[in-house]
Amino acid sequence: MGNVDVGVTLLSFIWALALTRLLECWRDLWVARQRVRTSASQLLWMAAILLISVLSWLPLGVLGDRLQGWVFVTMLAYAIGIYFAAAMVSPKVPDAGPLDLAEYETREGGAYKATVVVLMLLSLPLNQVLATGDGPPPAFWAFAASQWFVVLVAGAALVSLRPGAQSRTICAAVVLGLAAFVLARNLSLV
Repeated sequence: MGNVDVGVTLLSFIWALALTRLLECWRDLWVARQRVRTSASQLLWMAAILLISVLSWLPLGVLGDRLQGWVFVTMLAYAIGIYFAAAMVSPKVPDAGPLDLAEYETREGGAYKATVVVLMLLSLPLNQVLATGDGPPPAFWAFAASQWFVVLVAGAALVSLRPGAQSRTICAAVVLGLAAFVLARNLSLV
């Protein structure tokens, strides 16, 4: 097993932990559904971060030998950020008593939304490496135009930091819709 394989394994393990945390939280919320006061915005953010996690995991398969040096360090920081966002968006469901997801988002939402913004910024150099492939780098404006997903997700996450349940729900739905579209497109389903 070479260094690249070890790196991919380590990064995949971190992504798997993030996905596990999200899926366990969904399970716990379902089991405790009688005691959970739901919030569309919080549930949409959970689903969006789940899809962003899956979407950002996919490039590991195509990076190959380019997963070295600063690219590996950036991917490691990105993976840790994904885990942090997944852990923060997933509330711990108490064994007894109610859980108000809207209150949880008000209290903790800034942490995972700001992390999403940082992740989008961190993805730009990684996307440049992916866009380059084995050939020359794309022209600056062509690359900038291809980053519409990053700009829209970061913008929606920033707007959702403002108070107001309606704007938070709209922003979460936008991020989820964008992530679902790009994931489907990358999997050739669209």
